[in-house]
Amino acid sequence: MAVLAYVAIFATPLSAQGSWKTKAPMPTARWGLAAVEGPGGLIYAVGGSTCFYCPVNTVEVYSPSTNTWTTAPPLPTPRYALAAASLGGRIYAIGGYNLGDGGPLSTVEIFNPSTNAWSTAPSMPTARFNLAVVVANGLIYAIGGDGAGGGDSLNTLEMYNPSTRKWTELPPMLTVQDGLAASLGDDGRIYAIGGWDSGQQTQINTVEAYDPSTQTWAMVQSMPSLRQSLVAAASGSTIYAIGGVYGSTIVLANVEEYSLSANTWAIGPSMPTPRFQAAATAGPGGRIYVFGGSYYISGTSYTILSTVEAFTP
Repeated sequence: MAVLAYVAIFATPLSAQGSWKTKAPMPTARWGLAAVEGPGGLIYAVGGSTCFYCPVNTVEVYSPSTNTWTTAPPLPTPRYALAAASLGGRIYAIGGYNLGDGGPLSTVEIFNPSTNAWSTAPSMPTARFNLAVVVANGLIYAIGGDGAGGGDSLNTLEMYNPSTRKWTELPPMLTVQDGLAASLGDDGRIYAIGGWDSGQQTQINTVEAYDPSTQTWAMVQSMPSLRQSLVAAASGSTIYAIGGVYGSTIVLANVEEYSLSANTWAIGPSMPTPRFQAAATAGPGGRIYVFGGSYYISGTSYTILSTVEAFTP
């Protein structure tokens, strides 16, 4: 069967340079996974789904220095469309979806690489999947998501303090967003990018910035492309919005670059592989790594990817 079209949607002429390289594939092809850089520059690829609905507890660890993979102890709770955070030498797996456990999850589990074991943390106040998570100032921020198994986009912002082991509800986003991406800027603000608005039944290109010092949200320049299920990561003073899906079948390879200082977007080099519901994280040397994801073949049939590609700005 022929693969459906993918597109790169152009904004302004290319203003920044960079290159993509293909890396060693994940041992387990999956989409809806999370990825985060942990201690020692290792990257943890956590959870996801290996078919249309096959949530897994797989955890695989990528070493950028050797371009090799190893396996870590599995998540206690299988799930996909989760988020992950790295803080204090530990890996946090947050939220996600598992129909067998009731659909959207509030579950938080912590992996300690020094003991090679998982433990349980207090659950989020709001169960959700297709959320985004950002670490700032030693705190974990859980942003947006879907709270009802499809059709309940949220503007919820909740913060976890590892020192007190408590969650706090903070001022919500100005718009509802699930399937969004988020990243911490070098200005200390948290940027929530794109996604899906279930109330309006539309993909969005909205970008909002949250200032933890004032606990306020502000709209900034919108992303040129409407898309959901994208990923984002920052390198220096630029945030990169990568891939995703437009409409119901157009899977994207395009990369758009947001300059924090100029509040403008430009086009970056497209990924070699179009995909959505992948995972991304900044790694050693300022490189951005994208893991797994999916692209459509026909109807509800999917090709699940093990592909790993790294972008060097």
